[in-house]
Amino acid sequence: ASSHLGCEQVAEEEREAVNEAVERIVAEMPMLRRTYGKMVYELRPSAEWDKGKAVEWLIENWIKRSCELPVFPIYIGDDVTDEDAFRVMGGLGGFGIIVSDFPRLITDTAASYALRSPLEVLHFLDHFAFSSPSAPPSERISALVAGGSAAESESEASPFVERRTPAERYSER
Repeated sequence: ASSHLGCEQVAEEEREAVNEAVERIVAEMPMLRRTYGKMVYELRPSAEWDKGKAVEWLIENWIKRSCELPVFPIYIGDDVTDEDAFRVMGGLGGFGIIVSDFPRLITDTAASYALRSPLEVLHFLDHFAFSSPSAPPSERISALVAGGSAAESESEASPFVERRTPAERYSER
C-alpha cells in the first residue's frame, strides 16, 4: 500500500512548503520512502515493492489459479510511478501503454506504446474487447496497431496505438 498526496490544486508559491512537509515525514519515518509522480507525492513502504512487482505477483497468481487460460497482460498507466510496471511487461508476454500528451514523459518511458488521452484508452479497450474475439490477443493488437478493423468506420489508420515508438512519435512534432 502507498499514500498519495496530489498537488494539482496547490498554488505554485505553496508547493515548496508541501515538499518540505513531505520531506520531514520521510525523515521521521524511515519505514517510508518517497517516489515521484506527476504533481503527486507518493510515500511507499521501504520494502522492495513497486507496481512492477505487483503486476508480476498478480500474473503469477492468475496463472497458478487459471493455468488453462492464456494470459496476455496489458498495463496502461499515466505517470512515472507506472514505469516499474512498464519495465516488466515484455518479460510477462505483454506490453505497457503510457497515456500522456507530454512529450517529455512519452520519450522517457519503458512503455511499448502511447495513447494521448483517456478517451483514446476507452477507444482502444472498446476495440480490443469487441474485435475478433476468436483471434489471439497478439493478433488483435497487431491489427489495431496496423490500423486494421479499428479504423473501419474511418478512412485513416487507427489513431489509438501507433506502430512507431513513443520517442519517434513525438520527434515529428
